[in-house]
Amino acid sequence: MLAKFKKHLDKVFLFCPKTQKVLDFKEELLGVLMDRFSELTASGMSDEDAYGECIKSIDDYSETIRVLEKDKPAEMTRSQFSLIFTASLAYLFATLIVYFTASFASGKWGVTWITFILALVVYLIGIFVGVYVIAKRKSSYFVIRSVILILFGLVTTLIYLGISFSTEKWAFTWIIYLIGAFVWYITDIFFRIRHKVSVLRIFDGLTVTFLLTLATYFAASFISGRWDVTWILFLVGILVMLVIVFIGKWIKYRNNVEKK
Repeated sequence: MLAKFKKHLDKVFLFCPKTQKVLDFKEELLGVLMDRFSELTASGMSDEDAYGECIKSIDDYSETIRVLEKDKPAEMTRSQFSLIFTASLAYLFATLIVYFTASFASGKWGVTWITFILALVVYLIGIFVGVYVIAKRKSSYFVIRSVILILFGLVTTLIYLGISFSTEKWAFTWIIYLIGAFVWYITDIFFRIRHKVSVLRIFDGLTVTFLLTLATYFAASFISGRWDVTWILFLVGILVMLVIVFIGKWIKYRNNVEKK
Protein backbone atom coordinates (compact mmCIF):
# COMPACT_ATOMS: atom_id res chain seq x y z
CA MET A 1 0.00 0.00 0.00
CA LEU A 2 2.95 2.29 0.64
CA ALA A 3 3.98 2.03 -3.02
CA LYS A 4 0.40 2.74 -4.08
CA PHE A 5 0.25 5.93 -2.00
CA LYS A 6 3.67 7.03 -3.30
CA LYS A 7 2.54 6.55 -6.88
CA HIS A 8 -0.57 8.63 -6.29
CA LEU A 9 1.36 11.41 -4.56
CA ASP A 10 3.74 11.53 -7.52
CA LYS A 11 0.75 12.52 -9.65
CA VAL A 12 -0.53 15.01 -7.07
CA PHE A 13 2.85 16.75 -6.87
CA LEU A 14 3.55 16.48 -10.61
CA PHE A 15 3.58 20.24 -11.15
CA CYS A 16 5.53 21.09 -8.00
CA PRO A 17 9.26 21.87 -8.18
CA LYS A 18 11.41 19.30 -6.41
CA THR A 19 12.61 21.63 -3.72
CA GLN A 20 13.44 20.38 -0.24
CA LYS A 21 10.32 22.11 1.06
CA VAL A 22 8.10 20.17 -1.36
CA LEU A 23 9.86 16.86 -0.70
CA ASP A 24 9.49 17.29 3.07
CA PHE A 25 5.78 18.08 2.80
CA LYS A 26 5.26 15.16 0.43
CA GLU A 27 6.96 12.81 2.88
CA GLU A 28 4.90 14.22 5.75
CA LEU A 29 1.66 13.76 3.81
CA LEU A 30 2.64 10.17 2.98
CA GLY A 31 3.03 9.48 6.70
CA VAL A 32 -0.38 11.01 7.41
CA LEU A 33 -2.01 8.85 4.74
CA MET A 34 -0.39 5.66 6.04
CA ASP A 35 -1.50 6.44 9.63
CA ARG A 36 -5.02 7.19 8.44
CA PHE A 37 -5.08 3.97 6.42
CA SER A 38 -4.02 1.94 9.46
CA GLU A 39 -6.74 3.52 11.59
CA LEU A 40 -9.47 2.83 9.04
CA THR A 41 -8.48 -0.78 8.42
CA ALA A 42 -8.19 -1.37 12.15
CA SER A 43 -11.79 -0.21 12.55
CA GLY A 44 -12.92 -2.91 10.11
CA MET A 45 -12.93 -1.04 6.79
CA SER A 46 -11.65 -2.92 3.74
CA ASP A 47 -8.29 -1.98 2.21
CA GLU A 48 -9.94 -0.63 -0.95
CA ASP A 49 -12.44 1.55 0.91
CA ALA A 50 -9.77 2.77 3.31
CA TYR A 51 -7.54 3.70 0.39
CA GLY A 52 -10.38 5.64 -1.23
CA GLU A 53 -11.05 7.58 1.98
CA CYS A 54 -7.37 8.43 2.34
CA ILE A 55 -7.22 9.72 -1.25
CA LYS A 56 -10.28 11.91 -0.60
CA SER A 57 -8.59 13.39 2.47
CA ILE A 58 -5.82 14.82 0.24
CA ASP A 59 -8.35 17.49 -0.81
CA ASP A 60 -7.84 19.05 2.62
CA TYR A 61 -4.28 19.92 1.57
CA SER A 62 -5.16 21.20 -1.92
CA GLU A 63 -4.51 24.84 -1.03
CA THR A 64 -1.06 24.05 0.36
CA ILE A 65 -0.22 22.03 -2.76
CA ARG A 66 -1.29 24.93 -5.00
CA VAL A 67 1.02 27.26 -3.08
CA LEU A 68 3.90 24.80 -3.44
CA GLU A 69 3.30 24.61 -7.19
CA LYS A 70 4.02 28.33 -7.43
CA ASP A 71 7.33 28.08 -5.57
CA LYS A 72 10.13 29.38 -7.75
CA PRO A 73 13.33 27.35 -8.06
CA ALA A 74 16.53 28.84 -6.70
CA GLU A 75 18.03 31.52 -8.92
CA MET A 76 21.08 30.78 -10.98
CA THR A 77 24.24 31.25 -8.94
CA ARG A 78 27.00 33.56 -10.05
CA SER A 79 29.39 30.64 -10.64
CA GLN A 80 26.82 28.84 -12.78
CA PHE A 81 26.28 31.95 -14.88
CA SER A 82 30.06 32.40 -15.31
CA LEU A 83 30.41 28.78 -16.40
CA ILE A 84 27.64 29.08 -19.00
CA PHE A 85 29.00 32.41 -20.26
CA THR A 86 32.55 31.02 -20.59
CA ALA A 87 31.33 27.88 -22.35
CA SER A 88 29.25 29.99 -24.76
CA LEU A 89 32.27 32.15 -25.65
CA ALA A 90 34.41 29.06 -26.18
CA TYR A 91 31.73 27.60 -28.44
CA LEU A 92 31.55 30.84 -30.47
CA PHE A 93 35.34 30.88 -30.82
CA ALA A 94 35.35 27.24 -32.00
CA THR A 95 32.60 28.06 -34.54
CA LEU A 96 34.69 30.93 -35.94
CA ILE A 97 37.70 28.65 -36.31
CA VAL A 98 35.63 26.05 -38.18
CA TYR A 99 34.07 28.76 -40.36
CA PHE A 100 37.36 30.40 -41.42
CA THR A 101 39.11 27.06 -41.85
CA ALA A 102 36.35 25.73 -44.09
CA SER A 103 36.11 29.01 -46.01
CA PHE A 104 39.82 29.35 -46.74
CA ALA A 105 40.17 25.66 -47.54
CA SER A 106 37.23 25.51 -49.94
CA GLY A 107 37.09 29.11 -51.11
CA LYS A 108 33.29 28.89 -51.01
CA TRP A 109 32.53 31.84 -48.77
CA GLY A 110 29.01 31.99 -50.18
CA VAL A 111 28.24 28.59 -48.71
CA THR A 112 30.30 28.28 -45.52
CA TRP A 113 28.20 30.90 -43.72
CA ILE A 114 25.80 28.00 -43.13
CA THR A 115 28.30 27.00 -40.43
CA PHE A 116 26.82 29.72 -38.20
CA ILE A 117 23.27 28.45 -38.75
CA LEU A 118 24.25 24.90 -37.88
CA ALA A 119 26.24 26.10 -34.87
CA LEU A 120 23.26 28.12 -33.64
CA VAL A 121 20.92 25.15 -33.98
CA VAL A 122 23.34 22.88 -32.09
CA TYR A 123 23.79 25.55 -29.39
CA LEU A 124 20.04 25.96 -28.93
CA ILE A 125 19.59 22.20 -28.78
CA GLY A 126 22.19 22.11 -26.01
CA ILE A 127 20.40 24.88 -24.12
CA PHE A 128 17.01 23.19 -24.40
CA VAL A 129 18.41 19.81 -23.38
CA GLY A 130 19.76 21.51 -20.26
CA VAL A 131 16.38 23.13 -19.59
CA TYR A 132 14.70 19.76 -20.10
CA VAL A 133 16.96 18.06 -17.55
CA ILE A 134 16.34 20.81 -14.99
CA ALA A 135 12.58 20.83 -15.65
CA LYS A 136 12.42 17.04 -15.32
CA ARG A 137 14.28 17.22 -12.04
CA LYS A 138 11.73 19.74 -10.78
CA SER A 139 8.71 17.94 -12.31
CA SER A 140 7.78 20.95 -14.48
CA TYR A 141 5.51 19.03 -16.84
CA PHE A 142 4.45 21.86 -19.16
CA VAL A 143 8.03 23.12 -19.45
CA ILE A 144 9.17 19.64 -20.45
CA ARG A 145 6.50 19.40 -23.15
CA SER A 146 7.39 22.83 -24.51
CA VAL A 147 11.08 21.99 -24.60
CA ILE A 148 10.38 18.72 -26.44
CA LEU A 149 8.32 20.62 -29.04
CA ILE A 150 11.07 23.20 -29.58
CA LEU A 151 13.73 20.49 -29.79
CA PHE A 152 11.72 18.67 -32.44
CA GLY A 153 11.42 21.92 -34.38
CA LEU A 154 15.16 22.55 -34.22
CA VAL A 155 16.13 18.98 -35.13
CA THR A 156 13.62 18.96 -38.00
CA THR A 157 15.02 22.26 -39.29
CA LEU A 158 18.56 20.91 -39.05
CA ILE A 159 17.61 17.78 -41.00
CA TYR A 160 15.68 19.90 -43.52
CA LEU A 161 18.63 22.21 -44.18
CA GLY A 162 21.10 19.34 -44.36
CA ILE A 163 19.07 17.35 -46.88
CA SER A 164 18.06 20.44 -48.87
CA PHE A 165 21.61 21.74 -49.30
CA SER A 166 23.00 18.30 -50.09
CA THR A 167 20.31 17.37 -52.64
CA GLU A 168 19.21 20.87 -53.76
CA LYS A 169 15.66 19.51 -53.98
CA TRP A 170 14.09 22.45 -52.15
CA ALA A 171 10.77 21.87 -53.93
CA PHE A 172 10.39 18.51 -52.18
CA THR A 173 12.34 18.60 -48.91
CA TRP A 174 9.75 20.74 -47.08
CA ILE A 175 7.85 17.46 -46.62
CA ILE A 176 10.35 16.81 -43.82
CA TYR A 177 8.35 19.26 -41.68
CA LEU A 178 5.19 17.18 -42.14
CA ILE A 179 7.08 14.06 -41.11
CA GLY A 180 8.57 15.95 -38.16
CA ALA A 181 5.10 17.08 -37.04
CA PHE A 182 3.84 13.50 -37.27
CA VAL A 183 6.75 12.10 -35.21
CA TRP A 184 6.42 14.88 -32.62
CA TYR A 185 2.69 14.32 -32.16
CA ILE A 186 3.19 10.58 -31.68
CA THR A 187 5.90 11.32 -29.11
CA ASP A 188 3.67 13.85 -27.33
CA ILE A 189 0.84 11.31 -27.09
CA PHE A 190 3.10 8.74 -25.42
CA PHE A 191 4.49 11.47 -23.15
CA ARG A 192 1.02 12.53 -21.99
CA ILE A 193 -0.11 8.96 -21.41
CA ARG A 194 3.08 8.06 -19.56
CA HIS A 195 2.64 11.02 -17.19
CA LYS A 196 -1.06 10.11 -16.87
CA VAL A 197 -2.08 13.66 -17.79
CA SER A 198 -4.54 12.43 -20.40
CA VAL A 199 -5.62 9.27 -22.15
CA LEU A 200 -5.59 8.49 -25.86
CA ARG A 201 -8.33 10.62 -27.45
CA ILE A 202 -10.25 10.39 -30.72
CA PHE A 203 -8.73 13.76 -31.66
CA ASP A 204 -5.25 12.24 -31.32
CA GLY A 205 -6.10 9.46 -33.74
CA LEU A 206 -7.59 11.88 -36.25
CA THR A 207 -4.61 14.25 -36.06
CA VAL A 208 -2.06 11.48 -36.50
CA THR A 209 -4.01 10.02 -39.44
CA PHE A 210 -4.29 13.44 -41.10
CA LEU A 211 -0.58 14.23 -40.77
CA LEU A 212 0.44 10.78 -41.96
CA THR A 213 -1.96 10.97 -44.93
CA LEU A 214 -0.69 14.41 -45.90
CA ALA A 215 2.97 13.38 -45.70
CA THR A 216 2.34 10.16 -47.61
CA TYR A 217 0.33 11.97 -50.28
CA PHE A 218 3.02 14.55 -51.06
CA ALA A 219 5.86 12.03 -50.83
CA ALA A 220 4.10 9.59 -53.18
CA SER A 221 3.08 12.38 -55.55
CA PHE A 222 6.55 13.92 -55.87
CA ILE A 223 8.22 10.53 -56.24
CA SER A 224 5.80 9.07 -58.77
CA GLY A 225 4.58 12.27 -60.43
CA ARG A 226 1.09 10.72 -60.55
CA TRP A 227 -0.85 13.53 -58.93
CA ASP A 228 -3.93 12.34 -60.82
CA VAL A 229 -3.87 9.08 -58.86
CA THR A 230 -2.33 9.80 -55.44
CA TRP A 231 -5.32 11.90 -54.32
CA ILE A 232 -6.93 8.53 -53.57
CA LEU A 233 -4.76 8.48 -50.45
CA PHE A 234 -7.06 11.13 -48.98
CA LEU A 235 -10.04 8.80 -49.46
CA VAL A 236 -8.13 6.10 -47.60
CA GLY A 237 -7.27 8.60 -44.88
CA ILE A 238 -10.90 9.66 -44.50
CA LEU A 239 -11.95 6.01 -44.26
CA VAL A 240 -9.39 5.41 -41.49
CA MET A 241 -10.64 8.54 -39.65
CA LEU A 242 -14.23 7.26 -39.78
CA VAL A 243 -13.10 3.91 -38.36
CA ILE A 244 -11.23 5.74 -35.56
CA VAL A 245 -14.31 7.80 -34.70
CA PHE A 246 -16.50 4.68 -34.68
CA ILE A 247 -14.10 2.74 -32.44
CA GLY A 248 -13.70 5.74 -30.11
CA LYS A 249 -17.45 6.22 -29.76
CA TRP A 250 -17.95 2.49 -29.19
CA ILE A 251 -15.31 2.38 -26.43
CA LYS A 252 -16.85 5.46 -24.80
CA TYR A 253 -20.30 3.83 -24.93
CA ARG A 254 -18.99 0.61 -23.38
CA ASN A 255 -17.29 2.53 -20.58
CA ASN A 256 -20.52 4.42 -19.79
CA VAL A 257 -22.48 1.16 -19.71
CA GLU A 258 -19.95 -0.42 -17.35
CA LYS A 259 -20.11 2.59 -15.00
CA LYS A 260 -23.89 2.24 -14.78
